[in-house]
Amino acid sequence: MQDLDQSERAIAVIGISCRVPGAKSWPEFWSLLVEGRSSLQVFESSELSERGVEQETFQNPNYVRANNVMEDVDKFDAHYFGMSPGEASSVDPQQRVFLEGAVHALNDAGHVPRKSGRDIGIFGGCGKNDYLHQNLKLNPNISYSELYRLMLANEKDFMTTRVAYQLGLTGPAISLNTACSTSLVAVHLACQSLLAGDCQMALAGGSCIALPQDVGYPYEKGMIFSRDGKCRPFDSEASGTSPGRGMGIVLLRPLKDAITHQDHIYAVIRGTAVNNDGQEKIGYTAPSPIGQIRVIKQALRVSGVHPESIEMVEAHGTGTPLGDPIEFEALSQAWKSFTQATGFCSIGSLKSNFGHAESAAGILGFIKVVLSLYHGMIPKTLHFRQPNPELELENSPFRVAKETKIWPSTKFPRRGAVSSFGMGGTNAHAVLEEAPRSRIISRKTPEPNGGFRLVPLSGKSQESVQRMAKNLKGHLENNGGILLGDISYTLIQGREEFPFRAISTVGSVEDLKSTLERHSKKSDYPQFNRDELVFVFPGQGSQYVRMAKDLYCEDAEFRRNLKLCADSFSKHLDWDLLQTL
Repeated sequence: MQDLDQSERAIAVIGISCRVPGAKSWPEFWSLLVEGRSSLQVFESSELSERGVEQETFQNPNYVRANNVMEDVDKFDAHYFGMSPGEASSVDPQQRVFLEGAVHALNDAGHVPRKSGRDIGIFGGCGKNDYLHQNLKLNPNISYSELYRLMLANEKDFMTTRVAYQLGLTGPAISLNTACSTSLVAVHLACQSLLAGDCQMALAGGSCIALPQDVGYPYEKGMIFSRDGKCRPFDSEASGTSPGRGMGIVLLRPLKDAITHQDHIYAVIRGTAVNNDGQEKIGYTAPSPIGQIRVIKQALRVSGVHPESIEMVEAHGTGTPLGDPIEFEALSQAWKSFTQATGFCSIGSLKSNFGHAESAAGILGFIKVVLSLYHGMIPKTLHFRQPNPELELENSPFRVAKETKIWPSTKFPRRGAVSSFGMGGTNAHAVLEEAPRSRIISRKTPEPNGGFRLVPLSGKSQESVQRMAKNLKGHLENNGGILLGDISYTLIQGREEFPFRAISTVGSVEDLKSTLERHSKKSDYPQFNRDELVFVFPGQGSQYVRMAKDLYCEDAEFRRNLKLCADSFSKHLDWDLLQTL
């Protein structure tokens, strides 16, 4: 098996952003999973009446008064992106949260395009456009020109190019749609683009916000949604999936480059594969065991990983009577081509926590595996009591993750896999591995002696600086062992500078916490104009002959500007300024 650090095909996950019902960030998302919480909300009759649901409808015994509600989908920081409130309100919420997610993923990785380079690709897709058809187009007086503007703000085709435009990304910007497998296919395409050299880094993911979300739905036997709103993957009582919403996006980079540039690595992608069922199934919308077996075996071949070394699989796991047995049989047959061992791998599905997020489902399952590898824990699958008798669980390599458990470290790296299957037959599978242990810095590593550090904060408003100070303080309190030098470097090199700023000079993390507490309550931060130019002539100091020579030789921008100054002075001097310096 090829050594991971030397693998030319290995891709590092260096940034994460996600939102789901009940969680607005990846740490909250992880807490929701490991604590075994469900986001399902049950609505009272009065609530449904207020939201326009007819009494005759919600009193029907087949009406399910439950849904998974994603909070604050109507909130958007238009000012941050230079958009007017009117312009922002015309953009599909799925695209708004995806745009914000791209910024958060880049920030999470400490990469600002203006500083790290703009050769970044973006791959992703979103769900059906309820916002346009159920809200914006209802205006009977809408003009043709206005309709054209709304089309640009809402069509799926423009989601990734909008991100590229807003953030100044110059790599490939590919919007795609393969139904439920969209976002895991996006990860596959991003990996292929990186391996082909199309870009240096790539964002990949998807979003889904089905509207309306604060009402129930009619249950019909044989359809995809469950009889009570709960999704029970692989359980004998499974009756369907649960309506879900979410957004997930990751920043990817070739592993060798991530190691060279000392990126923070969450996990590593060993291999991915994508295919289609073709006609090898009972109908267009039905899943195909043959197609799923092929894509799983292909991903294993590409990764060079033996199934017996994989201890976690995040399944598509919709909890449907048809889909679960087919998926389980396909996984079992694919793995039995390599091993006859049984019961060694945990299998689960986060759809039991917050439903089926459709076009975002694949990336959210992917992020679950990434964080499981990163934290060394396997979250439980909710609502599982007795296995579906059609699964033949006892004779398979798998056991359903009924409880959250520690994933112990051994001499071999932890490995996991994730599947996502789209209606219409496009299947995706990925094999992942924990970050190289040489890249994991011990939390007991002492802070090197380096004196005081600069810690800058900035935002586009007074409130955003306060919020940043509060969030950073909370992060430091919840995560021990973070080095002050790392904090300083990330905030200087990995963040944009905005007009409202605060800067601290501190000698320890404890000093920084106290300073952040003061910043979180301050409301008169100075505003800086990037266009202002300031010259400082101190008139004293430890100057010496040729002190700027090294900088002149190594920095093209300094050299250009010093030459410009020398040329300007040459009109008034009879000696060469550069030679003198």
